[in-house]
Amino acid sequence: MSRSQDKRICVLGSADDLYTKMVVHHLCDADIEFDLLLVGSQRSAAGSGVASKVCALWAALHQGKYKALSKWSPFVWKMVIRDAVFTRSRKGRQLRSSYSDIQLDQYEPWYTPSVNHVRTYLHLSQHAYDFGVFAGVGIVAGEIISTFTSGCINAHPAPLPECRGAGAIQFTLAGGFTPAVSVHIATADIDAGPIYRVTPIPIHEDETMASLSLRSSMVCAEELADVVRLLANGISPPVLENSGPLNYWKDCSLAIQKKAERRLRALRSDRAGLS
Repeated sequence: MSRSQDKRICVLGSADDLYTKMVVHHLCDADIEFDLLLVGSQRSAAGSGVASKVCALWAALHQGKYKALSKWSPFVWKMVIRDAVFTRSRKGRQLRSSYSDIQLDQYEPWYTPSVNHVRTYLHLSQHAYDFGVFAGVGIVAGEIISTFTSGCINAHPAPLPECRGAGAIQFTLAGGFTPAVSVHIATADIDAGPIYRVTPIPIHEDETMASLSLRSSMVCAEELADVVRLLANGISPPVLENSGPLNYWKDCSLAIQKKAERRLRALRSDRAGLS
């Protein structure tokens, strides 16, 4: 690939992942040239049968925002139903519409079984990229990050340094912080690298936790692409120190999540009052 930009970029994403598609979309809009590395396989696809969906739901109930909650709590099943309704709603479909039809294979990706696999390390070491861009690959080992001569860039759906780690939106709202996304230098520690920018997310009158989560991912991808555009052309924005506390899903309790819901309702009411 011929390159007119100053730096060589590799995007690290996951096969058929919506956030990966978001990042790729915005990088293309910013006219950034990049190579694409995907975790998974060319044939990656979620099962469509009833048994597959039940297994996927049961697995989901033991991780993420459900991890610290009783699986028999009415609050949990209320969230499950609300998420399913939002996914099928007109608003949900509209928000996803710019990304859903993107075919990642058109970017001729290189596939790996795991972002931290030895094959990933060897592939990246051989190509000597300047920057890596995290686009939905989970926790990346320091050995992988070290293969990039100028480092890796990540976006986080919460204000840094206040809300590192898991439960980004829940801990942001429960802590009384303004919903935001942060772009930062990625290190071996979770969401711990110096911060390039923090961008607030305005709350809509009909906002839900599901819509805020999806919109946060969209803003993450857009802001990430903009910072990468600067770096790819040899511009190094100033950074801020990032030394905030690290949150874990195991600590995202029922009390925290209910407090976050109350805070979102208050922000929604404030927004309605300004209309």
